[in-house]
Amino acid sequence: MIRATVVDRTPHARMNGVARYMMGLASHADSGGNSLDLRILSWGREVPAGRWLATFDPARRPSNFATRLNRRFLRPWGQSLSRADVIHYPYHYLPPGWARGRAAKIVTVHGASAYAAELWDPERGDRIRSGLRSGAAALAQVVTVSQWSKDELVRHYELPPGQITVIPNGVDLSRFQGGEPLPGSEDADRKGAQSPPYLLHVGPCEPRKNLPRLVRAFGLLRQRLDLPHRLVLAGSPGRDTRELRALVSSLGLEQAVELTGPVSDARLVRLYRGAELFVFPSLYEGFGIPVLEAMACGVPVVTSNCTALPEVAGGAAMLVDDPNSPECIAQACEVALADVKVRADMIRRGLDHVQSYTWRNCAEAHFALYSRCGQQAPD
Repeated sequence: MIRATVVDRTPHARMNGVARYMMGLASHADSGGNSLDLRILSWGREVPAGRWLATFDPARRPSNFATRLNRRFLRPWGQSLSRADVIHYPYHYLPPGWARGRAAKIVTVHGASAYAAELWDPERGDRIRSGLRSGAAALAQVVTVSQWSKDELVRHYELPPGQITVIPNGVDLSRFQGGEPLPGSEDADRKGAQSPPYLLHVGPCEPRKNLPRLVRAFGLLRQRLDLPHRLVLAGSPGRDTRELRALVSSLGLEQAVELTGPVSDARLVRLYRGAELFVFPSLYEGFGIPVLEAMACGVPVVTSNCTALPEVAGGAAMLVDDPNSPECIAQACEVALADVKVRADMIRRGLDHVQSYTWRNCAEAHFALYSRCGQQAPD
């Protein structure tokens, strides 16, 4: 039996892409059968994947002291005591000192955007770059989530192609599925922000998400089409929040644009289901899980024709040729909103396309990799 341990970095206290990824692996631990013992290293202890999943609470907010204690002492201590055959660090690079020990080391790099300082926190980007390069020699494999990201890792980090395995992310199709908008709680719905019609974006307010140009494009649409729609921006605050609010105000869109802040998973499904159009004009994505979640909910998608997004969209979305142009974003949205046949075709193709992106497929590919790397680890 191969014993594999996935490291919960923070531990996670919010629902982001890495948390969804870890939950996708943990929730399908049974796919490894009797040949795999999958555990999560959390707060310095290795716990069975099912137990970690049952106690995962994205609403929990550990204190800064607890987070530092975990990073500096508990997590390294837990790794030093680990008897795993494979240790999987799911967040970009191998931390200093983790190269020790007999276990095969695997890192998941969710995208190579750390080299693009203008789209990322420069200090954080430097840390990721140096960490990935310094730890590369100790890694049995690097997992990444798209062919585009693999090409970027080879190009910018000079990693050998044979050291990189592409395993796409998944979607929980039992939760994200088409149908009438689900009723929400009184608290979630009291502002009426998700009463149709509205356009939706999901993601944090940071430079690579391109939200200022999306807001400008929405302003153009309202002028051009006398559009009654709202624009709902669902996601955590970030580097661009203050400037984005100022832009919304300067364009006179305060009553038409809402920044919801973080939303629960239950509300997220409601938002997807109620949207008339999902707009995701990112400047950089190593994958783009929200694109597939929206498709699974039967919502037509407009997204960027750059980075990994065309690969993930798979011909089922309307692509914006130049996401740096609010006019181009507006034009793509206008076609998707105005043409009923185009919308119906986008919805049909999206529902078909997303069926191959399941977390079970993702988990089974990881477990096969754990088995291969674990058998090659030195005794």
